[in-house]
Amino acid sequence: MTNPKQSQPPILLPAPAPKKTLGWRRVIGRTALVMAVFLLLIWGWQIGQLLPKVKDYSDSTPIKIWPTKKTPPLFPTVEVQARSAVVYDLSTNKILYAKNANQILPLASLTKLMTVLVATQTLKDQTIVKVKNEQGQTEIWRAEDLTDYVLVNSYNQGARALALASAGQDYQSFIKKMNQEKNDLGLTKLHFYNPTGLDGYDQAGAYGSALEVAKLHAFIYNHQPKLLEATKKPFIIRNAVASSSQLIINTNSAINKLPGLRSSKTGTTPLAGANLSIILDVGLNQPVAIVILGSTEEARFSDIKKLAQATIKFLAQ
Repeated sequence: MTNPKQSQPPILLPAPAPKKTLGWRRVIGRTALVMAVFLLLIWGWQIGQLLPKVKDYSDSTPIKIWPTKKTPPLFPTVEVQARSAVVYDLSTNKILYAKNANQILPLASLTKLMTVLVATQTLKDQTIVKVKNEQGQTEIWRAEDLTDYVLVNSYNQGARALALASAGQDYQSFIKKMNQEKNDLGLTKLHFYNPTGLDGYDQAGAYGSALEVAKLHAFIYNHQPKLLEATKKPFIIRNAVASSSQLIINTNSAINKLPGLRSSKTGTTPLAGANLSIILDVGLNQPVAIVILGSTEEARFSDIKKLAQATIKFLAQ
């Protein structure tokens, strides 16, 4: 019988596994990975700071809508028969309408605008001026009355007389003064050969552009308005010294059809055709100059009326 207390053979337990240790290569690899992730986070944050902020518009946040810029109004389309035309705003010095506005053309009696401007620089209102009329008779006029006659009725003998009286009877000296004056005003496209604008055999009495005629007319209106006062009337009554009064009809037959007219001057010769320059107040003391060159006797008036109506419509916008 076996003794239960007899010693049993010892039970052998497995030895504990040795503790694993990370190799130096694995440690370095994991550290590098952590550093890379950290650097990526920092880089991403910096990029985010540089990008423009996008506002988060929710339903409760009103969105501001910027008003669109208003398109400037356009001058109405106008067809004119004239070779050249312009509408020039005296208040802004801007061109509102132009058709060949810089083309140099014969001026005809628009020349007389410069004639009276230069002559009255030396002649006083009451200066006596002798005029040889078409019948060869000598008339005695006051410079002021003769100036009105010249501009209203385009009186050629009167224009010559003003030129001679102003320049001490030196005709060519006066022509030089006219051309010097246009240079002083910066109107280089104007050129004058006589004080009337009448054609020679194959040369006009003066040349210029519609734009520079407008600027000349505007200059006189702004600086010597008294010279133009009579030109807005359909007729005037004047008289030579010691003579009976004369009814002087304006060569602009459309005066009564141009509300707001402040001044006008016509011109007609074979080389020029029919010309017309006016100053028109389109409302609230806003004057414009409208010039027609190279039209016909009748069409110049219809042309000017079209442009006047279009200008009023345009500036009312």
